[in-house]
Amino acid sequence: MMWTATSGAGVPLLLCHGGPGGYDYLEPVAALVEDLAEVHRFDQRGGGRSTPDGPWTVAALVDDMETLRRRFGHERWIVGGHSWGAHLALFYALAHPERTLGLILLNGTGVRWGWGAERRAARMPRLTARERAEVEELEARDDEVARERLRDLMWLTDFARRDNALRSPRFADYPANPAVVASLEQDWERLLDGIDSSLAELDVPALVIHGEADPIGEAGPREIARLLPRGRFVSLPTVGHVPWLEDPGELRRELRGFVAGFSR
Repeated sequence: MMWTATSGAGVPLLLCHGGPGGYDYLEPVAALVEDLAEVHRFDQRGGGRSTPDGPWTVAALVDDMETLRRRFGHERWIVGGHSWGAHLALFYALAHPERTLGLILLNGTGVRWGWGAERRAARMPRLTARERAEVEELEARDDEVARERLRDLMWLTDFARRDNALRSPRFADYPANPAVVASLEQDWERLLDGIDSSLAELDVPALVIHGEADPIGEAGPREIARLLPRGRFVSLPTVGHVPWLEDPGELRRELRGFVAGFSR
C-alpha cells in the first residue's frame, strides 16, 4: 500500500520527498504551484505511511512511481524531488524518459558519491563550540538516542539563518528504518557510477534549484545541470536546504515559471 495525496489541477506533477527512508513533507511546495498543476505526493516504500515491505531498491521505488502514474491516468508528467528525492526523480526520468515531461531537482546532491565529508565541514562552523563538542561525542556512539540528537543538531545547520531553523520543526513524524536507509544508500551509490553518459542523453527540460546556503555545496547540482542537455541551474540566495521554510518567494517564482511552460 502506497500513501498518496493529491491537490490542485493542471499539468500533472509528482513530488518525491527526501531521505531515503523518509516521508512526505512537501505539501507547502505543492501549494506554490497547485493552481497550475495537479500535484501528487507519496511516501516512498519503506517509510512513513506506505508499505514497509521491500525490496528497498531504487528500481522498486521507480516501479512504484510508474504504478502511480498509471493509477492516476497520466500519459506523461513532470517529476520533481527534494534532497534524496531529487535523485529519485532523476532515476525515474532515466528509466522512463518517454513518460517524463520535465524534471525539477530541488536541493539535491551531485553525481559523485562522497559528499558527506564536505557537508559536515560546512555544517560544523554553524554550530556553537558546545554543540560541536556534543557532535563529536554523539558520533562516537551507536544508538538511536544519539542519532536522533545528531539529527536535531544538523537541522540547525540546514538553514541560512539559525533563527529560521529554531522556528521550523524538523521532519520527524515517522522515524526512518535504518535498514531501509542503508539498503537504498548502497543502491544509490552503485547507480551513480558512470551515470554521466546517461544524463547527457536525457533530453527533457530540467530545472535544477539549489539554496546558496545549503551545506550540500552547489558544485554537484551545477554539474548535473551542465550534463543534462536541457538543464538550467538556479541558485537561490539567502536560503539553505529547505528554501520554502526560509524565503519561498524566489522558489515560487522559479517553480511556477517552469510548470507554466507545460500548460501553454
